[in-house]
Amino acid sequence: CDGTIYQDADRYVKGEIDSYSQELRLTGDNGPIDWLFGLNFAQDKADDTTGVMIPTASNNVVIPGLTLGNVENALSTNIRTYAAFTNVEYHLTESVSIQGGVRYTETKNRARSCQIGDVGYATTLDLIAFQVRSSFDPAAAPQGAQPYSDCIAIDDTEGDGTPASFLLSPYRNRLNEDNLSWRAVANWEFAPDALAYANVSRGFKSGAFTSAVGILQSQSLPVTEERLTAYEVGMKLPLFDHKMRINAALFRYDYDDKQLYAKSRDPIFQVVDALANIPKSRIEGVEAELALRPHPSTSLGLAATYLDAKVRDYVGLDLNGVEQDFEGTRLPYTPKWNVTARGQFDISITADYGGFFGWAATYNGATNSSLGYPGLYEIPSFVTLDLRAGVVSADER
Repeated sequence: CDGTIYQDADRYVKGEIDSYSQELRLTGDNGPIDWLFGLNFAQDKADDTTGVMIPTASNNVVIPGLTLGNVENALSTNIRTYAAFTNVEYHLTESVSIQGGVRYTETKNRARSCQIGDVGYATTLDLIAFQVRSSFDPAAAPQGAQPYSDCIAIDDTEGDGTPASFLLSPYRNRLNEDNLSWRAVANWEFAPDALAYANVSRGFKSGAFTSAVGILQSQSLPVTEERLTAYEVGMKLPLFDHKMRINAALFRYDYDDKQLYAKSRDPIFQVVDALANIPKSRIEGVEAELALRPHPSTSLGLAATYLDAKVRDYVGLDLNGVEQDFEGTRLPYTPKWNVTARGQFDISITADYGGFFGWAATYNGATNSSLGYPGLYEIPSFVTLDLRAGVVSADER
């Protein structure tokens, strides 16, 4: 709200999802070997709506006499996922074990996307598409799209497997992907309840279609699956008869085609948000935790995480729609520091009941909500404080 009566640009997002999944697992052990095998099926049907209301915005008139009011992007997806996975753990000795696992996943994504607007919006799209068609087809004529009854976008892409017609129609497409993820782990219990470990793994995030307001079907093209290769070494060390525990880890995440919100051009709305694949990015970090239990009724803890998250390769659009090299830019929502201090104190009330009081204070370092533009999209550092208290029975029910 800017204190004026003008409705310049209001946005809203709403959605529904219907999910169903089934998984079958078989487990067993043969001497020093523990094994697991499983099958998984999931289906997710989702409807997402992103709306923009610009009745008094300065850019709501593209063609004289036609104003743009309310515009919605409607995206419907039907995703089926099939997977088979296995994991094996082999105990080399009583203190040393290795683990390995693989998972094959196949995803089938069906999508339908379009714009729904008032009479000014529908007619504007019809005239823009007509001007483009008439440049290569002298016999072209306006389609005469009707407001509210048509779900439309300008077909400007061959990404759905059909030639660009520059007619108004819903965008329909399919995205079929498959991948093989894996994980390898080595564990060494070098003292009772003390563990050192190292692991390397590869995982994937399925591709997706963009739900954003824009008049072109090319703005609804999907991003492909994201690939992550992760490396981690760490330890868990209890001390002083478990009155102290130290956990620490070093890690590195290498991303290929990471999915992030970036910018794209639109003939009406100019520069808009859109999902994009970032070819190369990485996160390096360290985390440590100190837990203390100086008395059976008292527990204290301190945990800290440091992250260095950078784009290694990506050329895209800035806020003004100008191409920019984002190499070296910090990834959004990755503060350098996150620190949490916590404590809990237990008291005896009666023979059958006890009470507790706990707290946690968390410091979140400054970060950014967008790729680049730290001055405009900065999220300042902040501290949160959580307090809790309660009563429990002796058997903790």
